[in-house]
Amino acid sequence: MQEPKELLHKFWDLMGQHFRARPVFDDWLALWCDDGVYEQAYPAGGKPVRCVGKAEISGLIGPMDAAFRDFEFTEPTIFATDDPALYMVRTTSEAVVASTGRTYLQDYLWLFWFRDGRIAYWRAYLNPLEVQKAFAPR
Repeated sequence: MQEPKELLHKFWDLMGQHFRARPVFDDWLALWCDDGVYEQAYPAGGKPVRCVGKAEISGLIGPMDAAFRDFEFTEPTIFATDDPALYMVRTTSEAVVASTGRTYLQDYLWLFWFRDGRIAYWRAYLNPLEVQKAFAPR
């Protein structure tokens, strides 16, 4: 069973590779519990984003690699909490939006809960205005 910090570093490595169009998405998805949950606190479209289970998470995150070029995350800062199952992560990203050619800059604060050596819950906090600005039609 992987420790949460080790799992988070693997998560970052595989997610970064996925966004650079490398075929590692199944490996990334294997880090999740079968009933894992992804939520986005402030979605760009205004509707709450909540995916339950690997199929729904895959349906949302899987196609994102085609939306960007040159996607890079900074090295994450990982914070342990008093709850051994909960970790907080801060990172940033920079990419080019494929459909608009605009630069996408984002700051993230992500909360992760772990169960049995896998990701059980990921809640993402990001600036939806940056998403709207980068993806807006020209």
